Amino acid sequence: MKLLITGATGFIGRHVMDFFHNQGYQIAVLVRNSENEFPDGCGVFVYDNTLASVLQCLDTFKPDIIIHLGALFLSSHKPDDVAPLITANLLFGSFLLEAMKESGVSRLIHAGTSWQHFNNDRYNPVNLYAATKQAFMDICEYYAQAHKFNIIQLCLFDSYGPLDRRKKIVDVLLDAAESGEQISLSPGEQKLVLLHVHDIVRAFLAAINLVVKKHNRNKEYMVRGNQEVSLKQLAGIISDITGKEIHTAFGALPYRAREVMKPWSRGRNLPGWRQTIGIREGIQLMLREKK
Repeated sequence: MKLLITGATGFIGRHVMDFFHNQGYQIAVLVRNSENEFPDGCGVFVYDNTLASVLQCLDTFKPDIIIHLGALFLSSHKPDDVAPLITANLLFGSFLLEAMKESGVSRLIHAGTSWQHFNNDRYNPVNLYAATKQAFMDICEYYAQAHKFNIIQLCLFDSYGPLDRRKKIVDVLLDAAESGEQISLSPGEQKLVLLHVHDIVRAFLAAINLVVKKHNRNKEYMVRGNQEVSLKQLAGIISDITGKEIHTAFGALPYRAREVMKPWSRGRNLPGWRQTIGIREGIQLMLREKK
């Protein structure tokens, strides 16, 4: 099977690319910068902000399925961020859908975010990033209805794992445990759903098994772990695992605007997938991989 992956230089994208390459899939990537390292035999196509470059990629590689992970994430935005967010999260995706129509490709799996569902609402975006994710799903609906595409959006929660350059909360707490330096945090009562990246990769495998079925749809599924922990509890878990005190100043920072206190839980679970790596096991796995 031939998979085209966007966002392959990002944290999740890199793990998805490596997993499916190792499983024997024929892989190509559509990237802005071709100077990154990619697996042997991986096709590399450059996106130059034009529909023509996307069409050239699809016409040449002829993928069976596209995994779309290319996006710009900003937890909050400034006026100058509006154009980059729209360009990365809507224009690029729309070019991809239009190129699919022209090239005869009809299967797409893309990543959404639980932040599309503030206060556990069906739709209530936490920020402009989440709004662009929902807007792209709405554009997908047109292509699914008008051109019989089969599209799955995987609603992702917080992720962690090896080779993560994003400095998300798990890495911040691990670094604080190692350094002994005090870190300033919010009051810490917000609940988190954390998934190890290996479980997220398996969700894309389950989605492939769904998207190859011959019926047309534009569906959203949750990729949600079965364990919620508060930020305070997570700090305690990491301190316990490492055997080192984490000097946390809880309440030194305010909650962010529209802080998600309880993660979304009302969506449809992804068929054929379940969490296999718990938080303790996942953090222990990260520490072993760093040695």
